Amino acid sequence: MLAQAVALILTLLSRFSHVYGDFVSLKFWWAIIDGLLLMVLTLIALRADRLWPIILAGLQLSASFVHLAKTIYPDLPASGYAVLLQMWSWPMLAVTAWGTRQHQKRIRCFGSEPDWKARHQPQLHGPPE
Repeated sequence: MLAQAVALILTLLSRFSHVYGDFVSLKFWWAIIDGLLLMVLTLIALRADRLWPIILAGLQLSASFVHLAKTIYPDLPASGYAVLLQMWSWPMLAVTAWGTRQHQKRIRCFGSEPDWKARHQPQLHGPPE
């Protein structure tokens, strides 16, 4: 949730309110912010001992592909670019809320459990003989 909140604040600071529906060209800073959020969510998904961060990272990947599509195909209609950028945010919020709720339910039912996958130490010696 912190990564999503930081991305929201960065988006608001990138003159979000001055866009006025102008999605004719690539929104460079939004693409950078979405790319950074994708990296953070992917790292979390790889380390977390939960399914929902993987879903969240996948939704963010879809949002990032929209910027890639606009880069490759600059004639992508402005309305399509705008809708496709915004449509992924609501499912992301829903998945975050659902995952958080499920985590709270598991703790109530089963007690505390590890949030992160255990780190495995590399073997310094060969296989047993």
